[in-house]
Order: sequence, then structure tokens, then C-alpha cells
Amino acid sequence: MNNIDFGKFNKKIKIENIIKSIICGLSSGIIVDALLVILFKLLALSNFIWLHIIITLLLGTGFTFLFLKYVFIPKDKAIAKRLDKDAALEERVKTMVEFKNDESLLANLQRQDAQQKLEETPIEKFKMRFSFSNFILSILALIALPIAILVPSRKINPAATVTDSSSSESNPESESPSEESSPSENPSDGGSEGQDGDGSGEQNDEERDQQIQDAIDDMKQDVDNTQKPDEQTKEDLKDKLDDLKDNLQNANDQEETDQAIDQSKEDIDQTIDDQITKDEIGEALQKHDPTSQVGEDVAAGDSEQTKDSLDEMRDSLKDKTGDELQDAMDSISDSINDALEESGVNPEDSLYQAFKNLADNLDKIDPNSDSAQQEIDDAFEQAKEEISDALDKQQELEDLKDTLDQKLDDLKEQLDNQDGQEGEDQDGDGQEGDGQEGDGQEGEDNQDDSDSSSSGEGSGSGSGDIQYASDDLIYDPATGNYVTYGELLNYYYSQALDGIENGNIPDDLATLIEQYFNSLYYDDGNENN
Repeated sequence: MNNIDFGKFNKKIKIENIIKSIICGLSSGIIVDALLVILFKLLALSNFIWLHIIITLLLGTGFTFLFLKYVFIPKDKAIAKRLDKDAALEERVKTMVEFKNDESLLANLQRQDAQQKLEETPIEKFKMRFSFSNFILSILALIALPIAILVPSRKINPAATVTDSSSSESNPESESPSEESSPSENPSDGGSEGQDGDGSGEQNDEERDQQIQDAIDDMKQDVDNTQKPDEQTKEDLKDKLDDLKDNLQNANDQEETDQAIDQSKEDIDQTIDDQITKDEIGEALQKHDPTSQVGEDVAAGDSEQTKDSLDEMRDSLKDKTGDELQDAMDSISDSINDALEESGVNPEDSLYQAFKNLADNLDKIDPNSDSAQQEIDDAFEQAKEEISDALDKQQELEDLKDTLDQKLDDLKEQLDNQDGQEGEDQDGDGQEGDGQEGDGQEGEDNQDDSDSSSSGEGSGSGSGDIQYASDDLIYDPATGNYVTYGELLNYYYSQALDGIENGNIPDDLATLIEQYFNSLYYDDGNENN
């Protein structure tokens, strides 16, 4: 508070700044710790709740101290303005602050009068204030925390390890069934025919590329149909969509597909957000009394309510003449110019220009002119039209962003489902190919291998039928279709191995599970489960 003593209000001012510092400090601590949680998961390190609670408290305490010392520092002029407004002191405190170094008789009398009025003012008159900006870090913390929790931990799949190690063994009885049932790992002529003979891989790729092309063309059409954005913005958006198409067509797996869509979505959102300035300008206008209501409506993006607020601002100038009118117009004009400068928005922005034009038009009006009120009316009518048009443009941009985001999410889901289905289809095709080799000489020579890799052949018993119940239809939750048991046998076996290796299944039950799958994969004439 520098050299000014605000008496009994000092304590309340200090408490307000402590609360703001605690909110921002703890939120910053949570954000940093959320990043640490994600880092621990990516490095496969253990995440202990008690450890992160301690880290959050330590970081929160440190950040709170920094905010209190360097950010939330009470300023004399700001406090004086609030006291004058809340206690209706008619700028006595503001004047006292401005002339705090003036030792003249008049200045001393004014300070005495201001101090007396402050002492007579009930402390309840001074209200604590918390703006939206005080809670930005809190909102980010609320977003970061669930993201950190939902990020999957990096882990090694024990089932895959077992499969890899067993594939190096030459003893057929010790080989893992998952290896025996995978023709792609031990290629034969029949396996190759099952997977590639019908050219289904190339056909699926062509269908996938066409699906991507259609989706991108549809989104580019949405960009073209949007009226408000300038041509440069439209071209930037369509270039990003073309880049996405190339990345998707060159993606090798589902992970690369998801990364390409997520990155494109982020780039598109940033391009559109750069054109939306109502939040920055609206919040800056709210900090100044003459434009506070207009700023609130602008930040909300409500063009009709903004027009009403501008009408109220214009009405405040009616019935004023001469110096009184000049002071009122100067107050509005100065508030607008200060807010625009504080917003940090590009001066070429249409919403920025609309408010700038209003301020400039008010500065040009001669308050002593007979046509002053008419000129004021014209200035506000022009401002209403320009500001409303700028807000409508930004609203249309937000709608476009929502549309593109939704279509990108839909495309991501479609490609993920398609990639998953293609993987299952390839497994099924390869297995059927092996099963068809029984007619040829090579198929007869490798009958044991082809039979052990078949997941779609008969369910009877005997030396040639080594997978029981493989023709039975069961529901596959991944695709929502009914498939033969044999098509999912390897998947269930790998899940069982995973549970056994992790120690999640008791030993006695693990033994039964192993016997069960052995009975499905190996027919030794003794097990017929």
C-alpha cells in the first residue's frame, strides 16, 4: 500500500490477496503435479498417492508465497477507486492518493476529510472482489487432474513376453498356442494365399483412403459455406485439413491415426481461436466503470444484449451539455482506448476496430455544437452495427470449430473401428487359408502346423480336429457381431496368460485354466472338455 494508510480496510485488503494467492498457488501446484503424474506413467514409475499429495502441498505453498509477493500486490489507486465506489465517497480517496506527496494546506485538508470519511464508513461497505482471471488456474487444474488420472500407465504385456519366448523353442509341446495359430509368424504357401490371395488388403486400403477423402472434402465444404471468416483464414483451415488427409493416408497403425487427428484438431482450434477476441476485449472493458456492462455482454457473445448496453451508455449522455457532456464522452472514450490496449488484441481485428471507431467518433464531437446529440446518436448506431457484426462473425467461427471438432472425432472413431475390424479380418483370413491346404501335397506335409493354426475348422474330436467348439458362435463385444469361438480363442488365451503372469489368478485356478486351454489346442485323446 506504499505510503497510504487505508486504516481499518487494510486487514480486509490483505485477507483478499491471501485468498487469491492460495487459490492460484494450490492450483499451480496441482497442475505441476499432474504433469509429474503423467511423466511417471510414461516412464513406468510407481505413482504413490501420498507422494503426490506431499508434492502438491509443497508446490502449492511455494507458489502461494510467490503470488502473494509478486502478483497480488495491492495498489493504492486500485484500492482508492474501489473504496470510492463501494462507499460512495465521491473520489475523495482517489484524490488523496493522487496528491499524497502534496504538502499544501489544501491537500492536507483534503486528506483529513478523506481519512475522516473512511473512519465513518462501515467496513462492510468494502466488498471483496474475485474476477474470472483469479480462477483460470483453478479451471486448468480441474482439467489437468482427470487427464493425469486417465492417462494409461506404460507397462510390458506379460502375455506378449511369453509368446515371444515360446516362439524360439523347437519342442512342439512347449510352443505357445498363440504362436501355433498365427500363420503370419510361420508363413506357408497356404497362409499367404489366405491373407493376400484375394487382394483384400489393397481393397481395404483403397476404401479407407476414399473414406478419409470424403470426410476431408465434407469438412472443407463446411469451411467454404461459412460466411464470416476472411479468405486467408479459410485457406489456412483447408491447408490443415489437406495435411491431415496426407498424414492419415500415410499412418501405419491406429496410434499414428489418432495422433494425426488429435494434432490436426488442436491446430484447427488454435487457428479459429486466434480469430475470436470477444473474451479478451470483453474482460478488459469490464475493468472500467463506464464500459463494464458492455464488456460483460461482449464477453458473453450476446450481440442483442450488447446493443441494449450501448443504448444505455448512449442514454447516459442525454441532457448533458458543455463541459459535463465533454467529461462524460471523454470518460467513455478513455475507458475504451485503455481497455483495447490492455486486451493485447491485434488492432486489425474487426471487434477491436468497432470499439476503436466508437471512441474516435466520440472524441470528434464538439459538446457545444447544436448537433452534438445527433452526432452521438450516429456514433452509437454505427458502433451497434459494427460490434454486432463482429460478434456474429466470432459466433459463427465458434460454431464452425464445434462442427469440425465433432466431425474429426467421428472420423477418428470410424477409422479406429475400421482398423480394429481389419486386424480381426486379417487374422481370420490367414487362419482359413491354412485350413484350405488339406487338398494339396504341401498342405498334407504340414498338416500338423496348419491344423494347429486353424481357428475356424471343425469342433469334433480326433487327430485332425485339435480345437474344440471352434464352430460355436459367440458374441464379440469389440465388433458387436457373432463370430466363431475359434476366431477369439487366441485373444482369450492371451488374456488368461496375462492374469496368471500378473498374479491376479490363484495358483489352483491357474492350473485349471491351463488344462482347459490345453484341451482346446491339443487333442491327445485323453481330454475332451
